[in-house]
Amino acid sequence: MNVFTKFTRRSLAKNKTRTIVTIIGIILSMALFTAVLEGGYSGIKFLLRGEIESEGAYHGILKGLDSATLDEVEKLDEIEDFATLETVGWANSDSMNEYKPYLLIKSASPDIADLLAIHLTEGRMPENEGELLIPRHYITNGGAAVSVGDTLSLEVGRRLQDGREPYEAEYPFERSGEPEQLVDTVTRAYTVVGFYERLGTSVESYTCPGYTALTVGKGSGSFSLLFTMRHPSKAADFLENQSYSVDWDSHNSLLAFYAGSEFRQLNAFMSGFVGVLLFLIAFGSISLIYNSFSISVSERTRQFGILKSVGATNKQIRGSVIYEALLLAGISIPLGMLVGCGGIGLTLYLLRDAFGAFVGTSVQMKLVVSAPLLVVSAALCLLTTVISAYIPAKRAMTIPAIDAIRQNRDVKLSKKEIKTSPLTAKLFGFEGMMAAKNFKRNRKRYRATVVSLFLSVVLFISASSFCAYLKDSVNTFNYEDTGADLYYRGSEVDAGRREELFELLSSAEGVKHASYCIQRYAHVFIDTDDLDGDFKEMLSQADLNGANYEGYLCVAFADDGYFREVCRDNGIDAERYFDPEKPACLIYNKISGMDGSSGKAGTRWRSVKVLEESRLPVTATDVSIRTIDGYELESTSVSNGETEYIFYPKKTLDEFYSGLTDTLDKSEALIVKGDDIQLKVPITIDGTIKDHIIGLSSQIPAVVFPYSMIKAVYGAELGGNMIDGYDTYCEYSLQVNNHAKAFDDLVKLLDENGFESEKLIDNAEHLEKVRMAVTVVNVFAYGFIIIISLIAVANVFNTISTNILLRRREFAMLKSIGMSRKGFRRMLNFECIIYGFKGLIYGLPAAILVTFLIYRVTTQAFDASFYVPWYSVCIAVGSVFAVVFATMLYAAHKMRRDDPAEALKNENL
Repeated sequence: MNVFTKFTRRSLAKNKTRTIVTIIGIILSMALFTAVLEGGYSGIKFLLRGEIESEGAYHGILKGLDSATLDEVEKLDEIEDFATLETVGWANSDSMNEYKPYLLIKSASPDIADLLAIHLTEGRMPENEGELLIPRHYITNGGAAVSVGDTLSLEVGRRLQDGREPYEAEYPFERSGEPEQLVDTVTRAYTVVGFYERLGTSVESYTCPGYTALTVGKGSGSFSLLFTMRHPSKAADFLENQSYSVDWDSHNSLLAFYAGSEFRQLNAFMSGFVGVLLFLIAFGSISLIYNSFSISVSERTRQFGILKSVGATNKQIRGSVIYEALLLAGISIPLGMLVGCGGIGLTLYLLRDAFGAFVGTSVQMKLVVSAPLLVVSAALCLLTTVISAYIPAKRAMTIPAIDAIRQNRDVKLSKKEIKTSPLTAKLFGFEGMMAAKNFKRNRKRYRATVVSLFLSVVLFISASSFCAYLKDSVNTFNYEDTGADLYYRGSEVDAGRREELFELLSSAEGVKHASYCIQRYAHVFIDTDDLDGDFKEMLSQADLNGANYEGYLCVAFADDGYFREVCRDNGIDAERYFDPEKPACLIYNKISGMDGSSGKAGTRWRSVKVLEESRLPVTATDVSIRTIDGYELESTSVSNGETEYIFYPKKTLDEFYSGLTDTLDKSEALIVKGDDIQLKVPITIDGTIKDHIIGLSSQIPAVVFPYSMIKAVYGAELGGNMIDGYDTYCEYSLQVNNHAKAFDDLVKLLDENGFESEKLIDNAEHLEKVRMAVTVVNVFAYGFIIIISLIAVANVFNTISTNILLRRREFAMLKSIGMSRKGFRRMLNFECIIYGFKGLIYGLPAAILVTFLIYRVTTQAFDASFYVPWYSVCIAVGSVFAVVFATMLYAAHKMRRDDPAEALKNENL
């Protein structure tokens, strides 16, 4: 241990207060770095585990492969792991669902569970070719009566229609023709060994005409290959560019965590927020540690001058300061690491239920420690500490030894530099004048205090803004809040049972509100001049067809009672909307969705108005195409400014889409002009409502008529799925007291009365997950604000208290010439006011600038309005003066018992 090392240790021991505050600052900085990186890593691992448990670990799936193609794909270098589902065959079942008459039997490879999540509800997995695992919805949706242990004798074969298999192996025959048949059937006996929840739509298409039952062993049909990539971020590009299968899907919700190509905007948003977070931490840490070392070096400048005069080199003195930084970091970094891991670990443990509800699985949130990230955190904190020490040390080395000993740079002043306004003396007396002169005389020392306050204001307001915009971003995704706790989508409920179902749902226990809407997604044309400017910005060129907007509009017919209630809530005369001679509707004039424009905004989530309200009433023309028996629409074209519709015989299109013919015979085409085939219905919109209709999505423009006006608008009574070829469905929306209990009760009630209970959706459960996400964000947000605030307070306390204690000789001199204790307090109070105002004058504009940068990061992915959280500004203003005055009181209290004579003799702290 050389003399400089001893000198450094003695200096640290002599100045215990500053040393302790600096250690606390480094500990807090290290704790924050650790908490952010380890917490973020734990969160990603948790979400990955949740998604894998929910859907599986596969990155993508290729369907309809033959054995040769399968072997080729499995040998690709890009593929890391894989599993297969091989088709055994189709079998007629006991299903009562006319859209799903089959069991689709598939043979799963032994390692299927490694990539595909199979959730057993009863029993076990099959172990041989004679055992079968049945999907649970075969009973709940198909109405089949089967139990574990039952033996099923099935005729298993291939599906054919008109001598051909469907274009996509697991899709229904959608075109008319001869009845579908099962051919090449083989009788197989299976023992039911268990039930499982339905597979995701990536694996089993929603329109698949069969219930997928799993077995093991050898199949005889095509393969579905589930795979993982060596580089997951390349999975989306691989699937887009592969030529092995026309039917494929990607596991988007899993690939999002690997920065897949489809998620650039979301990843930019998340990366930006993490970058802002780390910047704020580093900013606060450097300000605290830098000021501490700056004060230390300033205090010891005279000592450095003496050491240099007796032969010490700049390198030795600089090494002394760096040694001080390393010593403090060596003590603080391990403690900060423990505090950070312990704090984030405890937080994640206490919030484990909230996280579990958020992802909807049994996966528990826990701290996952990453050694490389701990090293990164320690390196960041160490780098911050060393830089904070090196900069003031380097500046001190430039001062010549004689100037440092004489302290010329500290006391070299002119009369002009310390001149104060006569108004200061009149308003604040002699003490105020002295405070103002002191401020000018010791600019560097006071500048450090003002900089500390400036940084504190910027840190606190920036942290508050960061958290506010983050919470807004989470709330933005609450677009599925249609106002309904439960809803039932009855697309197959005919008009004869609609009122029966509505009465059944309305009368259930706990239902506060019940309503229904007949909904149709209409293809409409609207004059572009009638559209709001922001809405037009979101549209692509394809949506703007000349002078018209061509898109979709949800046309809803709400039950009359609810429609009158909506009108009453919006101060609208309902009766004028019940005039069959002039049917008109209301619009919730706002939608939320992804901005698909190619402008500077990029792809982001926005909320905009749809219509220019000053132009109401507006007419949207609902355009549909009449059907032609035996023909199907294949394409459209424009000739001489008029749209023409090109139809082909259904059999011709079947052969083309099945690959039996390479081209379409144009001689078979039937070309019809638009005016001869189009059905045009005017939709008159003449009023707006402030809240969207319960049950309607906010992602598509929606208008609402009274239910009794259906015939007046469309000319026919709506029933079942169709009105003169119009696709429609009926959605029943319920608001209830206890959504979980009401859901269970209604499921039983629907089953007992012959309605499909699977169509009942617990929307409130999803919304609770969103609220849980907001709660989690709030906890982390306020925790972050508290720690950043502690760093800021420690910074101010360290700077002000040290500066005050360094002025012991000055205060002793003032006491010796007669300044009273009251006058002394007045002088310090006036200095506090100067500190506070200086810190706020510089801090508030800078904080607003940082808030604007956070806002810009937010708009990478979401449409947001710029705002400053003014509550945090008020807190910052009050806190600045509170901390300054409290620190001054502390420092003054420590000097109260100083003997002026001893203090005048003492040249150093």
